[in-house]
Amino acid sequence: MILVLGGCSSQDAADPAVTGASGQASQAPSATASDVDDLDHSNNFDIYPGVGVTSIAYEWNGDYAITPDQAKTWKGVTAGYSPDNPEVYEITATAGRQADDTHNTFNWFKAQAPVLSTTDAEGECSLEYWAGTDGYQNFAFAGTLTINGKAYPMALSQYGSDDGNQWAFGGPGWQGPMCGTSFATPDGAFAIINREGSGSNYSVTINAL
Repeated sequence: MILVLGGCSSQDAADPAVTGASGQASQAPSATASDVDDLDHSNNFDIYPGVGVTSIAYEWNGDYAITPDQAKTWKGVTAGYSPDNPEVYEITATAGRQADDTHNTFNWFKAQAPVLSTTDAEGECSLEYWAGTDGYQNFAFAGTLTINGKAYPMALSQYGSDDGNQWAFGGPGWQGPMCGTSFATPDGAFAIINREGSGSNYSVTINAL
């Protein structure tokens, strides 16, 4: 069966992938039980408000993609300012970290984010990892990023293992190179800039480009 969480339709298929809400289900990876990272990791994408930014908010729309083997680890997406550091806005997905070697999670993500940006754990773009046959994602989800009251569609996807927390993000109309340190919102008003060579920490500022 193909499962569409939040939906009501199903169809016959082998080894289904799991997606949420309006996402389209797809073929699952060929993972064994020992391959599954079934821990509930707190996977954080951190945003630091920068110059000219007075408010940030992210609202998950309920759509996501994850391998069926780790569907039980998916606990959804939360967002808000960190209780440990009120200067940091955290987008947190609670889920396991099992790479989808069929690339179905990546394909779902790419449909949500036709223009995307990414860095690896050292803050350098890993184009070969994200493009074509090397798109191994753990999970992906979609929603809306609001900066200073302006709303932008934004999907995020994570890859990495137990000790990794690397991300790609983007959406329709976003501006900038995939392999760059700065990525602009569709209207060009704001830039999201990689911080300190990290794959999960970013600053948002008024775009000076």
